Amino acid sequence: MANDWYYAQNNEQKGPASGEELLALERSGLLLPSTLVWKAGLPNWEPWSSVAADVRSAATLAGPAADRPGPPPGEVAVCAYSGQTRPLSLMVKYGDRWVGLEHKDAFLQSLREGAPVARMAGVDELQYVGFWWRVLALIIDGFVLMIPNLLVASPYYYLTFKKAMANGPAASVDPLQEYKNMDATMIVAYVGSMVGGFLIALVYETWMVGKYGGTVGKLTIGARVAKPDGERLTYLQSFGRYGAKLLNGLIWVGPAYAAMIVGSLMSFGAGAKSGAAAGMPVAMMVGMGIMLLWFAVGGFGYYMAGWTKRRQALHDKIARTVVVKKNPV
Repeated sequence: MANDWYYAQNNEQKGPASGEELLALERSGLLLPSTLVWKAGLPNWEPWSSVAADVRSAATLAGPAADRPGPPPGEVAVCAYSGQTRPLSLMVKYGDRWVGLEHKDAFLQSLREGAPVARMAGVDELQYVGFWWRVLALIIDGFVLMIPNLLVASPYYYLTFKKAMANGPAASVDPLQEYKNMDATMIVAYVGSMVGGFLIALVYETWMVGKYGGTVGKLTIGARVAKPDGERLTYLQSFGRYGAKLLNGLIWVGPAYAAMIVGSLMSFGAGAKSGAAAGMPVAMMVGMGIMLLWFAVGGFGYYMAGWTKRRQALHDKIARTVVVKKNPV
């Protein structure tokens, strides 16, 4: 057939193209029933559906279907916007999804508007990971971070051991004696270990979740962190989620340690006034009891992962994320 067909795509006129080429575009999914086409002799642009039968008939008379150009070679994927199958050569990748070239603008607009986007074929409905599985993932991550945390804290441990060996056996039962004996070098090493540990956890969580969809612990149990619609988090969103985790942890640990310190000071004061030598042990027991009590009830921000509808902890609610089973596709 003569190269006398024109078609509209992305508000642009394409062509000229033969009828065989139009049929190839149809098989690849780029030529839709609503696509406008035109050739000399037609008074107006017509939808492809109204002329496709005539073009197919002419192609059948021209020769066997095996001689016609087919879709571009290579693997295929399902368009995340339309749900139609396309060759990868005619698609663009967005995160872990593929989108047909003709749907790219509409897909991005849907994301900007917050509209739900069609899922890839074969993907099950999101399955949320429960509380105890998340506890297991947290334990695994703790072991992963243990070595780098020990490395950044090693200067402080070395200086503490060195000072203890120089002073000999401690005669004092003051539990704060270790901190009272700290010199400027030890203070710098101690603060460095705290800051280093924080930065390691920050980089670890932000990078792992942003690049792989989850930390080593979550990936080990077959889980990933995602947006409510199943999309992977960006690095910035992963960073924000870690900030929400810090807030959740502060709500849990902060009052517990504050309660322990206040309880200890009150007990120390009472013991000092009465002159009782047992004031120190009592103070420690009271402070530790208050801390454990808050640990039991103050972790509600994490316990929420056990009863909320989408198994979201407090930081998930704040960051608008969910922890789900890994995408099986």
